[in-house]
Amino acid sequence: SHDDGKKVAKWVSYHLTDDYLVENAIRSDKFKADPDIPKGKRAELEDYKGSGFDRGHIAPSADMLRSQSINDESFLLSNMAPQDPSLNRGIWATLEDDVRDWAAKRKSVWIIAGPIFDDEPKTIGSNKVRVPQRFYKVVVSGQDCNFDSISFIFPNEKAQNNLEYYITSIDEIEQATGLNFLDIVEDKMEEKIESASAKGLWSK
Repeated sequence: SHDDGKKVAKWVSYHLTDDYLVENAIRSDKFKADPDIPKGKRAELEDYKGSGFDRGHIAPSADMLRSQSINDESFLLSNMAPQDPSLNRGIWATLEDDVRDWAAKRKSVWIIAGPIFDDEPKTIGSNKVRVPQRFYKVVVSGQDCNFDSISFIFPNEKAQNNLEYYITSIDEIEQATGLNFLDIVEDKMEEKIESASAKGLWSK
């Protein structure tokens, strides 16, 4: 879901299975504006130039190597947000690796990720792409009403703590973003999943 005002995604959601972890493609690095979003409502490549921020993937390229076309699509700027390089290449990348390990072990996970804007954010580029103050990621696994979840919020800066420190609940992320993630789940199950915080990192 794209925010045409902020020029970044509200959220990116995808399903990752052990079968999807095959590597039939190479990382394309073909960053480009999303042609499905009109100019003036999207980020452009020049917005990031000289900004000091990475074009941070929301859904990582390494999760999208099962075909070249899918990997190429992961480089659309609608899947990016201005991310501090030390976050993007640090603990955010570590979590991306862990999610792939969880998908391999658990066979199937659903991921929802995106930015959080706490106050009037700064912008980059002539299109005024908003810079998030924080980022979130939700990972859900399970089936047949037996679900498990783990969620994180990170400041958009170099992490000062280990991954476990940033564990939170889906409820807290929904409160911070104004979004409702699991509305298709039966109400009692939704409440149970969203209110719980993982006690620690999932084992690999």
